Amino acid sequence: MLPERLADEAAWAEQANEERELAQAQLEAQHRNDIIAWAISGLATAVAAAVWLWYFVRVGREYRPQFRAATCARSPRACRRPWSARSGVWAS
Repeated sequence: MLPERLADEAAWAEQANEERELAQAQLEAQHRNDIIAWAISGLATAVAAAVWLWYFVRVGREYRPQFRAATCARSPRACRRPWSARSGVWAS
């Protein structure tokens, strides 16, 4: 009776050890995958920042036109034409 129980205990211990090793291997694989994912995302972020910086330095800021005359958007008075009350048309 005692040898049978000891054999059962040994079998259960062996099975538990195998399950523990499998779980440990799965955790290590998941940890390795997490490290790879963080490395790839960090690398992608660094590349995107480098491309943006290169483009910003190379091309510069937004385009500023050289045309400086008064426009309707800046000064509505520049586009207003006097109204001729007599003729009822816009005066040139």
